[in-house]
Amino acid sequence: MTNLHLEERATQIASDLAVFADIGTDAPSVESVQGGFSVRLTRQGEATEIAVSQRSDALIEIWGDERQKHASLKALLASERYGNLRDWAAKQVAFLDQEMRKTGDLIDISGYLNTPFNSADAAAVDDSLCGSQNVDSTRILLIDGPAGIGKTQFITSLSKRRADGFMIRRRPLILHVQSRGRTLSYLYDLVAFSLQRIRLDVTFDQVPILAKYGLITLAIDGFDELADPDGYENAWSQVSDLIAVLRGSGSIILAGRETFIGRDRVLKDISSLRVEKDELNVLTLQPPSKSTAVKWLLSQGWQEDQVAVIEDFLEPNSLALRPFFLKTLSNPEIAQSISSSNAFSVLSILMDAMIGREIAKFGEAVERSLNASDRRKYLISLLGEAARDMAESNNSAISDATLSWLVDVALPREIDESINRILKARSHALAFFTNDDRRGYRRFYHDKFYEYFLSLEGVMHRERV
Repeated sequence: MTNLHLEERATQIASDLAVFADIGTDAPSVESVQGGFSVRLTRQGEATEIAVSQRSDALIEIWGDERQKHASLKALLASERYGNLRDWAAKQVAFLDQEMRKTGDLIDISGYLNTPFNSADAAAVDDSLCGSQNVDSTRILLIDGPAGIGKTQFITSLSKRRADGFMIRRRPLILHVQSRGRTLSYLYDLVAFSLQRIRLDVTFDQVPILAKYGLITLAIDGFDELADPDGYENAWSQVSDLIAVLRGSGSIILAGRETFIGRDRVLKDISSLRVEKDELNVLTLQPPSKSTAVKWLLSQGWQEDQVAVIEDFLEPNSLALRPFFLKTLSNPEIAQSISSSNAFSVLSILMDAMIGREIAKFGEAVERSLNASDRRKYLISLLGEAARDMAESNNSAISDATLSWLVDVALPREIDESINRILKARSHALAFFTNDDRRGYRRFYHDKFYEYFLSLEGVMHRERV
């Protein structure tokens, strides 16, 4: 390696380590020394020197009376004084064990990776994400599917798999970044919150460097929930910037509903993406088969006669097959009430669970303006108006423009204009709709959704009259 190239390497190391320098201290400096260069910074209160040698790619870290050799900058970043990934893995295992105990038993999920002919479970997706990667690239995995299909569960399962096996396989740990109802103003706020939940010492600005070197993978979950008053432009712009920063050996997972996120949308809205260099994969999650769902419900305490009542709701592509709704049905009280229920009552149980799930995802800004009761009234009214518009126009779909207009009709009272714009942006990504064949149009995900909300709208119309 020439002296010029060695200096460039030392300068890049100094730049990457800048976020690890103690607050209030000077940025890392590069000095020429005999046999190479020295990167100097203050880390954890200690004057630290990183020796960059012409003889080897290895780095020598010196602080106080300590001296440690690292095979590469990646190894240094993974070590105890920087990313401390052993500690990360241990804390993540403890955290996810606790979360999974709260959630209870869930049905296994799989999907199609890139084509309908390539079925993949968590293990297969894990292997795919860790395959060889182009030099100086970013690997992107989109996880899509309808509401309740198990996108969050899948990422959690993948995160647990990585953390459990970290000491043996050394695969990148996953930082699961969830919107949790937050309006996106700054993506790194969500990253910081995710780090805080696991009680990690790593800071939000260090995460992109760890990801760039393939030590961790960022998973942004609920991307379709990150609307702000300007729609989703801010979300796409920040992810675009992040993908550029991760370029090297970085990977990122984006999860959202199929009505919002997809290969075409990503290629269109992420300006930093280089089709010829970066890698884009799509995992479309699929519901379990009817037989698998029945077997799982029986394992949760259901009786054969109870299963028979909802058998029509377990046909392919039905709402009840989605893991979220199977979990809802597994509630012992619901199982007990099923025996005396008719088909419409079963549909009502599922719709009520879906409405409750959806009104919790509008974000803090909307929640400050509309309480849970108002949000529920608004959502039912919007979906009813949409069903009525389809019926009156003898059409199976509704345009995004009409949906946006119906937001004003459905709101129970006047609200701030910025909140109104958030709701209009979110109306195009509601769980009850899927994309129509016509661009810019939505249709109800299932005919039963349409029939349910049309009947509710009819009841509400008679009450208003």
